[in-house]
Amino acid sequence: MNKSFWGFIWERFRKFQGIPVGIIALLATMVFWYFAPDKSVRLGIVIPFGIIFIILLIVFGDAAYVSFKTNRNILPGVICVKPYLKNNKEIHLFLLTPSDLFSNDILVSFYYCNDEYEQLIGIGKVFNIQDDNKIQVFLLYPLEGHEDKVKEMVKNNKLYLDKTKIKPNVPYSMLY
Repeated sequence: MNKSFWGFIWERFRKFQGIPVGIIALLATMVFWYFAPDKSVRLGIVIPFGIIFIILLIVFGDAAYVSFKTNRNILPGVICVKPYLKNNKEIHLFLLTPSDLFSNDILVSFYYCNDEYEQLIGIGKVFNIQDDNKIQVFLLYPLEGHEDKVKEMVKNNKLYLDKTKIKPNVPYSMLY
């Protein structure tokens, strides 16, 4: 898919079958031009322009809808967790689903969703974004009192992984 605006519009136009509909509108113009009686505004002009206007309205409306649905920046999900040794200290490496919100070497915050409330459980950083756009994140500083949740995550407990959210920001209060 072409990432430019006009490339996206062209793709939606082709998906809507705009070329065949455009040819039909052109043929309708020729037919109405030949057979329509003279009026103050010729139907041979109004009908084709009306069809073209409707086609453009549908194409741009569809493009706006699809763009809105596909470009929602949703937080990535946790695929799995594994222990990782760094400087003789065990830290935890999280593998996340792709997201455009993350980039290499940014600080991230780890949250655990507990009864509709998100609870900060640690701070980390993005280690790598793979060729398949999956994100590798280290949990560098787990907060005290949440060690049991982290242990369950390292065991790849699906219940805990599904309730974990990783956000591409760190609360200011955690920096000092």
